[in-house]
Amino acid sequence: MLSIWLVGTYLVPVHIVTAVVFIGVGGFLASLNHTRFDFKFPYFNSVYAVKNHDIHHWYPDANYGQYIMLWDRLFGWWKPYPTGKTRQNQKKRETTADDLRKEE
Repeated sequence: MLSIWLVGTYLVPVHIVTAVVFIGVGGFLASLNHTRFDFKFPYFNSVYAVKNHDIHHWYPDANYGQYIMLWDRLFGWWKPYPTGKTRQNQKKRETTADDLRKEE
């Protein structure tokens, strides 16, 4: 909290509540990005989708954006989420913790 207060007071003049809300919402959305569940937000589906960032964990050179993919599309780093057979093949390649336990 001290660092938030220092930044909000001396570097970027914002109210402490604004900084805390910004960090809280950002942390919440970052957590959702790593749940592997595709949450649907009524008015934000075209901007924010968990599956967009999920691609980054399959292909480290794509979809760097945490929340929106504007810069990825602009600089050519965007890869769409696979559908149909492509997605089924991707699921076959994924290793789960249960699979690793079976091998032991």
